[in-house]
Amino acid sequence: MKAVILAAGRGKRMMPLTEHIPKPLIKVNNKALLGYAIELLPPEVLEIIIIVNYLGEQIVNYVKKEYPDKKIIFIWQDDCLGTANALELAKPHLMGEKFIVLFADDIHSKAALVECLKYDLALLVKEAEHPERFGVVGIKEGGFVKNIIEKPAKPETNLVNAGIHILDDRIFKYQAKRHENGEFYLTDVIDRLAQDYLVKAVTTDFWISVGYPEDI
Repeated sequence: MKAVILAAGRGKRMMPLTEHIPKPLIKVNNKALLGYAIELLPPEVLEIIIIVNYLGEQIVNYVKKEYPDKKIIFIWQDDCLGTANALELAKPHLMGEKFIVLFADDIHSKAALVECLKYDLALLVKEAEHPERFGVVGIKEGGFVKNIIEKPAKPETNLVNAGIHILDDRIFKYQAKRHENGEFYLTDVIDRLAQDYLVKAVTTDFWISVGYPEDI
């Protein structure tokens, strides 16, 4: 199995902390956020693909130093075109198998990931106090994803995408639309995937999303 870690963002909302260090290397409890993501992965993940851009050399150096025994591929996202574009760049490495996609700035429990891996297609979800900051998830009968709406002004629910995705190459059948900020969102293609296939919504009780300095 392979895992894709999305670590290319500039971290504008984390300024000034991200002025000289990429967001994935910000430390929480004396460990880089990216370290939490890498150590979360189960033993069956034999290859990790990390998408980098902003201050990416720091990320490459950190990973090579801290995790020298892991098989890791670095892919540069030269243009800031969003999470769907980032996953598309990894497509040649992901055909024909199930894989994990997660963000470099979230902290999760291993139990939640293990639960997600029981399904062919799954999305980790959690109730949030400010769902408008995330992809808001609608649920249909059987506990499957009905839809995902990215950062809606008026969320219909407070259940949001918590940032762990179990996918396979069916995701590449879909194209995301380009948003006003120029980016293509992964949530858009997962929303379309969920219209054609069953994507299980797995609820977690533990999720730390580091989006703003106060989240640390």
